Amino acid sequence: MKKLYLLAGLAALAPAAEAGSFDYSGNGRAAAAIFRPATGLWAIRDATRLYYGALGDTAAPGDYRGNGTAAIGVFRPESGLWAIRGVSRVYFGRTGDSAVSGDYTGDGRYDVAVFRPRSGLWAVRKHTRVYFGGLDDTPVPADYNGDGRCDIGIFRRESGLWAIRGVTRAYFGAAGHRPVPTDYDGDGRADIAVFDGSRSLWAVRGLTRIYFGRTGDLPIPGNFDGASGADIGVFRPAIGLWAVKGITRAYFGGEADIPVSSRICWQPPDLPRPGVEVSGRNFDEKHLSRLTEAKASLTRLNYLSWKTVEPTAADPSNYNWEVADRRLELGADRVQEMIVVVADVPSWAGRFPSAPVYRERLPDFAEFLHAAVSRYKNPPYNVKFWELFNEPDGTKNVYGSTINCWGYHGDRYAEMLKLAYPAIKAADPDAVVLLGGLAHDNFVDEGGEGKTFYRWFLHDVLAHGGGDFFDYMNFHYYYFHRDVWGSIKGKAEHFRNILAGYGFSKPMLCSEVGIWGDEDHYEIQARYVPAVYARGLAAGLKAVIWYPLATLPGWNFEGGLMLEDPSSGGLTAKPAFQAYRTMSEQLAGRRYAGEVSGDGVEGYSFRPAGGGRTRQVLWTDIAEQSDYRERSFTAGSLRVVDKLGGVTEITDGSAQDRDGRQNGRVVILIGPSPVYVEIFP
Repeated sequence: MKKLYLLAGLAALAPAAEAGSFDYSGNGRAAAAIFRPATGLWAIRDATRLYYGALGDTAAPGDYRGNGTAAIGVFRPESGLWAIRGVSRVYFGRTGDSAVSGDYTGDGRYDVAVFRPRSGLWAVRKHTRVYFGGLDDTPVPADYNGDGRCDIGIFRRESGLWAIRGVTRAYFGAAGHRPVPTDYDGDGRADIAVFDGSRSLWAVRGLTRIYFGRTGDLPIPGNFDGASGADIGVFRPAIGLWAVKGITRAYFGGEADIPVSSRICWQPPDLPRPGVEVSGRNFDEKHLSRLTEAKASLTRLNYLSWKTVEPTAADPSNYNWEVADRRLELGADRVQEMIVVVADVPSWAGRFPSAPVYRERLPDFAEFLHAAVSRYKNPPYNVKFWELFNEPDGTKNVYGSTINCWGYHGDRYAEMLKLAYPAIKAADPDAVVLLGGLAHDNFVDEGGEGKTFYRWFLHDVLAHGGGDFFDYMNFHYYYFHRDVWGSIKGKAEHFRNILAGYGFSKPMLCSEVGIWGDEDHYEIQARYVPAVYARGLAAGLKAVIWYPLATLPGWNFEGGLMLEDPSSGGLTAKPAFQAYRTMSEQLAGRRYAGEVSGDGVEGYSFRPAGGGRTRQVLWTDIAEQSDYRERSFTAGSLRVVDKLGGVTEITDGSAQDRDGRQNGRVVILIGPSPVYVEIFP
């Protein structure tokens, strides 16, 4: 048997890989190669850099030409587009499908193919449609019998079942393992194999067990030295490390990249970008149903209570899941994705509900996390995103479990992460671990009432080795602190710089944004909704979540998009609610395409993921009532949508064209209230 390589990374569905099929340069060897969805960058080490694809695409490289070298390719589920560079563009598949291309016909060329988990459909373009497997299965197509054709196969993690259609059924591996089948011994047949990151174990059925890699690594076996059979290797996204056992260690790529040196292209789960948090006390059917009306695709549950599930130290078989089951099932029924915040320390495990976990109880916390992730990763819950303690940079035990007080104890938060992260990944390798959303404002060193948060918390976490044990950086931003940060963009850049100082580049999200929402501020609140989301997406954030959906009169800063009636419990939409709905509609399926600010106008452009006309979001200063500027567009007509969804069509030379001439340009006024502008020739 040949040496095994380990390539480490983040998570997701992964088809199998044939040894040697991912030679991009024709030298007979696989190379370190990455796809960066945010920009469409493909980078093959020591070979090439080019741009192909976009955010939302799934990497789908392979030998589509039959010449022994891999072609760059992407699958775009939103439209079903398969774009294979230099080969073809075809439409096959839809949202929810997984790319499972391979040589199913034995002609030496990859075929376009998809697996549809909800129905178990395998569809190979121009060849076949069969049903095999289902929602809980990972597709593992490969040539298991050596006949030169890719076989349809699934791996069922919960039971360790490998079912290869027409070839074999076997049990190998377990929950928490990643399937990594390929031809390890060079006999022309794919071997059944798994990688257990929590134990650094590679197990190849009938051949070997070897230890290489660690938790958080992405396993990607490939032919890296040109000899027969696949090598074992890992990619470690946190630091961009490629480690191939017995061959090399190199640094290439980073946290936002997908390794593409084999058909095992580990695609991390992605967050739907616009979100609204329903506060914990309102996490019920009445409030959650309004998320659908607002067209919010993401929410945040603050929090899953450890104290409620395990009020006294207990074995997981005696945990009380009743309350959590009910809430999580409600959330999953209403939104596409849910971030679950874990908090509320039981008295036997910490001094206060918001306090750090006692060191001797950290293994108990890890055990609880493993049980929770194991339970809620599956239908009907389907939770993939786990946040560990809201605002852990707090220092005062006065807010229950809603604001935590690890602030002066960044070292202990790092210790917690070092046990929590492996426990979560062992339960679900595809889970994404979020740093607790940092307030990082109102610092205690500034003095005065309400100064709660410790400025150096993140530095302490990173200095004590916590940086390798979370996947997403997470912070909060409120309009009240614009004088400090300028905008959400400034705060995001601040955190990027801190991470970079410790050698990290991580995906980021803002899990709370907001502004005053009392009656005197209805107008500015409605203006702020499109502004903060446009800025957040321009800053490269994976998601921006409004806080909260609804508030009572006089409660906090009344920042909800809706007003609660304290007597009847009814909900009344504020203008900001309609502004949020309009923003969701106008930016749905669009990706940030660039800044279009200038001449006193702030603006950002967004393009459909599948290509097409851009849509600009434009305003002057949301706080100024009389700040209007002329803006000229080279266009035959404009479609202008105001923040509440009102539509105006303006043609060149019409009465609404401010230059009054039919000259190929349309001039309009841009003011403090954001508008969405689409340009037509």
